[in-house]
Amino acid sequence: MILRSITIAAVLAAASIPAFSQETPPPASAAVPSADAPQPAPPAQAAIAPAMSAPATAPDTLGSIATYINEQARTDTRRIELVRQWVNAKSVHLMDDEYATYAWDTEQVLSRLWKNHVQEGPAPHLACGPRSFAMQAILDRLDLPNRMVAIFTDQGAALQSHTFLEVFNRDSGAWEIQDSDFNVEYHDHSGRKLSTAQMLFMNLKQVEPDSGSVKGWKANGVDHLRSYYFEAAVYFPRNENTGQYLVLVNTDRFDPKRVFPDNRLSFRDYVDQRYRNPPMLELGKGGAIYVP
Repeated sequence: MILRSITIAAVLAAASIPAFSQETPPPASAAVPSADAPQPAPPAQAAIAPAMSAPATAPDTLGSIATYINEQARTDTRRIELVRQWVNAKSVHLMDDEYATYAWDTEQVLSRLWKNHVQEGPAPHLACGPRSFAMQAILDRLDLPNRMVAIFTDQGAALQSHTFLEVFNRDSGAWEIQDSDFNVEYHDHSGRKLSTAQMLFMNLKQVEPDSGSVKGWKANGVDHLRSYYFEAAVYFPRNENTGQYLVLVNTDRFDPKRVFPDNRLSFRDYVDQRYRNPPMLELGKGGAIYVP
């Protein structure tokens, strides 16, 4: 049905739902850089990875990581930033044969991250999804609410996405993007940290990515995300078997009806099949469409 009274403020409020998890490793595309373009190129793989939920993790390793974070940071803001930076620093973005053996085993990933931290092993090979799962497990242990989000582009022959977390920062009272793969958060000109819904609908020229050491789109290797990816988003439930997904689309940037040649599906068809007909809110200058 068509909703004529909806506002962007309502969309942002709708996106502030309780804790909302996965990676869809993008295939190579000649038309548009994949989300992994600035980093080492992954081997060829299937267009869509199986949906997975983070498994239980070894309490001793997780406890050691949490203790380290709490010793280094005294506020929620700093804890959140440090977890993102730590997961990024203790791993390498590389989707190779080694990656395939353990990247989706969060317990093993956390063990490898900690062994690298204490200089007892090499940095594990990870990508956006496995890094997000590892960060999520640590945040859960620290009692910091979080949800996993995938953003999509409608360019290229195949559907492509990038995954990160949003974390509820009790210091600011807001959901904030924390990307452990590119080690960035996003600020507006006032310095306020931004959520996915805000990024989907605001002028991205007013946004500055920040890793804590460098600022800027190109400096942080995320210029392609600004050009192509902040267009549509899927919020994942913490339990993918029983929870409900939520889809948010800016139709001024993204065409949900476009059929991707390699997938032979439109974005609407894809989310219906993969995410069990989730509620989808499409908003643009032409109005809003809510697909229940």
